[in-house]
Parts: sequence; structure tokens; C-alpha cells
Amino acid sequence: SCLGALEVGINPELRGPLLDHVLADAAPRLCVIRRDQPALVPAGVAAVLTDDDPAGGAVAARLDRWPAPSDAACVLYTSGTTGQPKGVMLSHCNLVSNTVNAFDSAASNQHPGQIALSVLPFAHIFEHTNALGYLYNRLIHYVTTPERLLEDIKVIRPNFVAFVPRIFERVIAG
Repeated sequence: SCLGALEVGINPELRGPLLDHVLADAAPRLCVIRRDQPALVPAGVAAVLTDDDPAGGAVAARLDRWPAPSDAACVLYTSGTTGQPKGVMLSHCNLVSNTVNAFDSAASNQHPGQIALSVLPFAHIFEHTNALGYLYNRLIHYVTTPERLLEDIKVIRPNFVAFVPRIFERVIAG
């Protein structure tokens, strides 16, 4: 928020009225999106199109000040399985507290150099927290998709992978 901007991750599987609701609720002024998905940018909103995954690129910016612990860090939306998706604003303090408490190296048994594999979208709070925990413990962090999960597990041989039931359902369904 020191930049006057917040990251609002959107689940890439969100479509139709649920996606329309999230975009209307978030009211973005700028979208960073893959070049092959320009139709997802709302009318009248500036877009930065990239050939790479927007989450994987580095964006350089000059901060006027360091963020305070209570400053908003990001907005995450619920999946909408029980109604309209709801945006939850998380502060820097929230993110640090979740990460430190969930990923203490003694309790998590995670150590620098071990390998983690992510399969959930980073717009999912569980994966968002996991990714921060992997960084906190200096793990080597790979990202995959449900379609490539089984192949990547064989190749990467991760020490840590976090799942939700929907991932198991997709793997079983083929």
C-alpha cells in the first residue's frame, strides 16, 4: 500500500458471474495478465500484458516509505462456493504472523535447500501462506498445475506438497 496499490490474486479457474463479481468488487485500475488472456481485463482498465506468469516476474518500484505492519499487503477472495466471493484484506502483520506461526522450522521440519512443490493457485489463502512459509524457511520452490502434478512429483521429488481435496479429485478423475 506504500505504492498506492494492492495485489489482488484471482483464481485462474474463476469464470463467468463469479469472476465478474470479483473484478467489480476489487475495482482494479491496472491488471497484470498473461498476453493470452486479455479478454479478462475489464473495460476501461489499463493492462500490462506479459508473455510470462505475472506472479513470476519482478516489478521494481521505489517506496516512499516502508510499509507499516498494519498496512494492507494484499486482498484475497474466497472461492465463491457458498455464494458470492468475498474479498479479505490482509495486512503485512497478518501475513508475517501466519507464516512465522505456521512455519517455524523446528515445528514444520522444513530446512533450507529442501524442495517444495505448489499446485494450488496463489490466490488461494492456503497456497499463499504455504509459499510464504517456503520462502521463510529458504526452500527450493517449484510450481506446477493439476494436469502436470503426477509427472512433476516424479521428476522434482519434493519434500513438501500441500493439497486440498479438490486436487485429489482432479488427479483421480484424470
